[in-house]
Amino acid sequence: MRSRMPLAPQRRLLVHLAAAALAHEASYDCTDAFYPPETQPAEDVTINNGVALRDVCITHAAPYHVFVIGDWGGTGDPPSPAENRELHEGDSDAQQRVAERMNELALSNATLDYVLNVGDSFYWKGIDRSCTETVDWSPQWATVFNNVYSGPGLQGKPWLGVLGNHDYGGYLYSSGWGQIIAMTWVDSRWRIPAQYWSSRVHYPDFSVDYYFVDSNYFSCSSPESNPQHNICSREHNGGGDDCTAMGGPNSSDHCPSYFSDLWHLQKAWLTEQLALSTATWRIVVTHIPPQRGNWNDITERFAIDLIVCGHVHYQKLFKQSDPGNPVAPSGLIISGGGGGITAENIPDLEGHDDQYGFVDLELSKDRIGVRMLSHGGQLRGETDIEHCYDGSAGHFFAVCKVDRTTTTETSTQTSALTSTLTLTSATTTTEEPTIFKSIFDRIKALVGKSEHVRASLPEDEQARLGAFGVCLLVSAAAVGLVVVSLFWRVTRGSRRRGYSTCDLSDSLTATASTRPVNWQPERSDP
Repeated sequence: MRSRMPLAPQRRLLVHLAAAALAHEASYDCTDAFYPPETQPAEDVTINNGVALRDVCITHAAPYHVFVIGDWGGTGDPPSPAENRELHEGDSDAQQRVAERMNELALSNATLDYVLNVGDSFYWKGIDRSCTETVDWSPQWATVFNNVYSGPGLQGKPWLGVLGNHDYGGYLYSSGWGQIIAMTWVDSRWRIPAQYWSSRVHYPDFSVDYYFVDSNYFSCSSPESNPQHNICSREHNGGGDDCTAMGGPNSSDHCPSYFSDLWHLQKAWLTEQLALSTATWRIVVTHIPPQRGNWNDITERFAIDLIVCGHVHYQKLFKQSDPGNPVAPSGLIISGGGGGITAENIPDLEGHDDQYGFVDLELSKDRIGVRMLSHGGQLRGETDIEHCYDGSAGHFFAVCKVDRTTTTETSTQTSALTSTLTLTSATTTTEEPTIFKSIFDRIKALVGKSEHVRASLPEDEQARLGAFGVCLLVSAAAVGLVVVSLFWRVTRGSRRRGYSTCDLSDSLTATASTRPVNWQPERSDP
């Protein structure tokens, strides 16, 4: 069994970083399209990891539109959503309906320039080839991509993207994910030249730096654990194929460390690239939402304006000033409702929901307009992403404080309902006992201190400590509730008073894991 030279990825990363530094010092070499890198993979599809495409210049008059879509590649011909729950009438042609709405909007404004693809382009198990088959093209390219996104408004529009966990096979790392990268040199619309890469786009009076980041490390664990949600699963991979020739893991046992190394290499690459950026806007495109990965340090240090992602199967907009936004004051968009897999909840036939859809970005020098569109063409929410970081002091600091987001009435009600279902108690309390508040405040203070310590540890240690901390804190909450109950019985006699057990445990769990309290739970997703 062959193993790769561990230094090779680091060497390539240094080469790409040096080239990027020279490019930033020189005047940009502008092209009219997103041309692939000159080095086309013969076998190892990871050879361009960290590459920066040549700068692209868009010269037509405003407005400038970009679409965002994720979790879109269904199964069969014609494709239907992979079934994560029982199919209903509004599910059967979800991918096609989203594609039709995209085409209609592109035709109506006639200024769509490109599409940002946040991954999970092929369900369930990615491309139906082995990792050693990079040129025996799967028919999925026609049935799932070209035949669906073929309307006149979408023809010729580049798709710039990343791989999702299902593109890596979901639980089968030895699937044909190399084809998803290699297709960059075959189809002029398809651009995923590496596992992680960047591109700068110039407009007449502003520019955008895009960073395409592979976050699938967070869909990997030890081969024996979580077999339906683990790229490295031994149950599905067996010992695992040797995918080193195309740049992948050599076994199931190697798989977790492979993705861990990939993630940490990217963090070094991303911080270097962001430090060099002089663009008007900085946007990260990734698959898994940033409540995993300790993104806050990077977003605040380097003024990332917007993160777009997918992975959870609905549409969600987090405004810059939203206290539930895990990367505030950066903007955050989840667009996991492309129709490749059944949405988290049953969709409305007219599209009055956030289950399936896409996102329309309108770029300009001073703002990025965001519109969340459903599979029925309904406007579900909108906001303006503004410049929320000031770098005049030699480092960035946040300046945004005001809530500028407007949403539709239904979207507001849906968010309120989600929050209510997550955090409300079974009985209503009109007055919080003083001792209960004191205990709760002390626990919150301890959580804050533990989070400060945990943030200084390596990420693998953070994850283990975070899981232990959640269990410990929930146990402490239960003990606290018993103490409160005894206190009431002693001081109030037999009088019973309603209070919420889930308010405390949910708040502790959310705080301990740095998850916002209004974050919707992720459905089990093989």
